[in-house]
Amino acid sequence: MEHTPLETSFTIMESGVPGNTILVVGGIHGDETSGWRAADKLKKVKPKTGTLIVLSPANAPGSRKGERNVELYRDLNRSFPGGKKRDLTDELAASIYQKIIEYSPVLVIDLHEASREGDRRDFLGNSLIITDSENIDGLIFDLLLESQDGSLNTSAPFTCYNGTPKGSLNRTVTETLGIPAITVEVSQEDEPDMRIRNHLAVVHRILKFYSME
Repeated sequence: MEHTPLETSFTIMESGVPGNTILVVGGIHGDETSGWRAADKLKKVKPKTGTLIVLSPANAPGSRKGERNVELYRDLNRSFPGGKKRDLTDELAASIYQKIIEYSPVLVIDLHEASREGDRRDFLGNSLIITDSENIDGLIFDLLLESQDGSLNTSAPFTCYNGTPKGSLNRTVTETLGIPAITVEVSQEDEPDMRIRNHLAVVHRILKFYSME
């Protein structure tokens, strides 16, 4: 969405070697700073094969103001694929969705933060959330195992949950485009720098799985 308050950009890192395309999205919720800060760091990665695409921050107005939503009561991650309500949030969702169709990645990674334990009943901690494990079950197994044995070097093990909300990026691209997606939640119990490290550990392991690192 160029030259508007919602302007955000996709950064494309091409290896020049045939391979997979992976999309990393950070900052759908603007107040979850570790997601878009980690994604910003990934813009410097040069993949060995294929193409790495980074969208960060996806919700530019929210990230600038430190707010979750694009607009007061409109959650971008409940608005995909967009194109129906004709407000700013819906317009942004539709723009992102169309770009995903254009780039056709083999996997979408969506970076988020999980609320502190006790803040909300839906506390998730460090977790991986999927809509469908088809085509990524081996990857999920490796991530969970390595987070538990310490080789992933995260602050705490990750848990996997199956089930994503209607209108979320994860569910929409999985069900409508057939593109698997992983929502990475890092716990707000950790300090901000640790949250960024946890995100990066997961993403770099995924890139390794796809022979991109």
